[in-house]
Amino acid sequence: MDQKFFNNITSAQGHKSYKARKKELDEFCRANNITQNQEEFFFDIKGVHFQVSRFAIKPTNAISVKERLTQMDDNDVSRNEIILIKGNKSNIMRIYNDLKDGIEIDFCGNRIGEAKTEPTKPEIPDTPEPVAPEPTIQPISRAEQRQQALNSLFKKR
Repeated sequence: MDQKFFNNITSAQGHKSYKARKKELDEFCRANNITQNQEEFFFDIKGVHFQVSRFAIKPTNAISVKERLTQMDDNDVSRNEIILIKGNKSNIMRIYNDLKDGIEIDFCGNRIGEAKTEPTKPEIPDTPEPVAPEPTIQPISRAEQRQQALNSLFKKR
């Protein structure tokens, strides 16, 4: 999903789009057995519990979720532990599908080994600098200015 998934809505068209996306998210959560509690999502994949939340996460010494899962294969670690991933409703679908497909992600929900993409700004076409028009008034002498003033005062009405 795009990052504008749930931005502030101000128009009637925006409200329709918001409702459609909200419905899509609800259907996705229902189909994949994802429970939602305000801004937190809980789900299980292959017996491992995950929580996706937009709030701060606990630091771990593993670089990626895959490394943490490898650490959890150790007999000393409880499989009931919840793996926390930082994310929100605009990227829960991508995070869930990445985990389900076995793609390695970090604890912020970003794919490892993939360059982070910065939001692109719309390109503004190069427009030439506006050029000031040349003055069309020719300089006139003082006598001509006086004559024009007199003509404007005594013109026929």
